[in-house]
Amino acid sequence: MDYEYVSWETIQDICFILSEEIRFSGFKPDIIIGIARGGWPVARIIADLLDIKEMKSIQVKSYEDQKQSSKIIIEEDKKNLFIGKKVLICEDIVDSGKSLNAIISRIEKNLLMGGILKTLAIFKKPNSDFTPDHYLQLQNDNWIIFPWEINETFTSLRKQWSQKNAYLFMQNAGVPKKILDKLGVQNENT
Repeated sequence: MDYEYVSWETIQDICFILSEEIRFSGFKPDIIIGIARGGWPVARIIADLLDIKEMKSIQVKSYEDQKQSSKIIIEEDKKNLFIGKKVLICEDIVDSGKSLNAIISRIEKNLLMGGILKTLAIFKKPNSDFTPDHYLQLQNDNWIIFPWEINETFTSLRKQWSQKNAYLFMQNAGVPKKILDKLGVQNENT
């Protein structure tokens, strides 16, 4: 599997494009839900760009050390009733689509009386069974390293390889050396 780092600047640029797409569609969310954990930064940027003040979070667990689990666990506030609300769910990436499908099923039950639900993901993998309302299509199946998960990715790789190989792998994926060094990730040769 190939890995690819996406910078904060690139994330901001994509979020700007997607927020403009939402604005031009005429959809004005009342509330934005960030899927924890990757959807949190996305939701916050989109909320800022669309000037949306109300935000919530839903925790979904379907990956452990970069391996997808067949079991999806959704943790949420049981009081999440979105009566007549326009809801935008934000995620960083749609891989299989199982997580978003599970969340949509859960939230649709709580929309009630004319609520509208839309989805946004920074990226959609080519083989995903789910298509968000707003997204950027990936052209390959690379594992994306987001700027909010550099240490998490390194730690996972470190379980498989030496520190040096994990460090070089992260650098080859595009993670800047200065970021790796600032995180305390050191090449064994230095």
